[in-house]
Amino acid sequence: MSKVDPSLPYDPFLKHLGNNDNYIKALCLHSLTILLSKADKQGNSGAEIDNEVLIKLFDTLSSNHFIGSNESSYQAIGIQILQELVISKNFRQVYQKHNLVSNFKSINHLISNSARLPNSSSLQLSYNVLLTTWVLSFSADINRLLIHNYPDLIGSLLTISKDSIKLKIVRMAVSILKNFVSVSSSESDKFRTIKIILFDDGLSIMKTLQERKFASSGSDDELSNDLQYLVDTLSEVVSEKLSSLDEYLTQLDNPNLISWSSPVHKSSQFWLENSGKFKDNSFKLVKRIFQILDSEAHVPAKVILLNNLQSLIKNLGQDLVKFINEANGGAYKLRIMTLLDKNDGDNELKYEALKTIQLLVGHNF
Repeated sequence: MSKVDPSLPYDPFLKHLGNNDNYIKALCLHSLTILLSKADKQGNSGAEIDNEVLIKLFDTLSSNHFIGSNESSYQAIGIQILQELVISKNFRQVYQKHNLVSNFKSINHLISNSARLPNSSSLQLSYNVLLTTWVLSFSADINRLLIHNYPDLIGSLLTISKDSIKLKIVRMAVSILKNFVSVSSSESDKFRTIKIILFDDGLSIMKTLQERKFASSGSDDELSNDLQYLVDTLSEVVSEKLSSLDEYLTQLDNPNLISWSSPVHKSSQFWLENSGKFKDNSFKLVKRIFQILDSEAHVPAKVILLNNLQSLIKNLGQDLVKFINEANGGAYKLRIMTLLDKNDGDNELKYEALKTIQLLVGHNF
């Protein structure tokens, strides 16, 4: 058909993707998916028009009409069509290259919902969402992007695996976590993923799952093997590689994980032993702290980081004071002042900003 008319066979369906009727859109998406899948199996997916069609499909599927919709029926349609597409390695590569991060946002939202309500009535939708994520998790590049941009995804998967009553959902959540660890671009990526899993209490959750009947009885070999792999890998890191500084660095990489529940923030021994490392590479870690203070990170994280700066000033003294006062044209000190002066600021945030400024001023006399 394409030899007769280059607009065929896709254009008659593509023109209806902008239709106001979601039912018509769904039928067009379904038809396009069938056509593209057939072309892929015949080895024709390298044609440029196929990539253009795929990109339009991916954007439509992730929109608020389908996976991003508030209606579970359209969410289910969107996720099943996407799943059918990304099963193809060729299509998965296009999905990865074309704004994977923004397109995955709707899926991450659905997984977060499943973590909050792991045994709600939408169990089949939850399973299909996890199945689609599992298909994606066989790509090391995709895993790196997902974990970097959605570190909360790991916590959601751990919650689902711990709390869900459906074996197939538990199996899928654990298998994704296993792939996140085992399918990595480098040892550093693998270690970064493991640290996030450990930070979310992943080792104890995996050990608890091993004790449940479906795993301990040996009735589900695949799940048992995945659990054993994760327990062995996480245990090795805990016993041989992980330090309290690694835990802190994991939080700096993923600011939404910053919490008083981590003992490093209140440990005077931690700051006594590790403050010197914050001077390395021209105060690289201190610069990262100020990046977070200058971002849209949640207020409790900023409160904790200001408290961390106070510990650093006490241990590093004039070296850090001079850096904060003079580096970047005094912008770092100004940032703290801004947090102090905000009329709509949180009282606890203002208090920690004030204490930090007092320490900075005190070291100048």
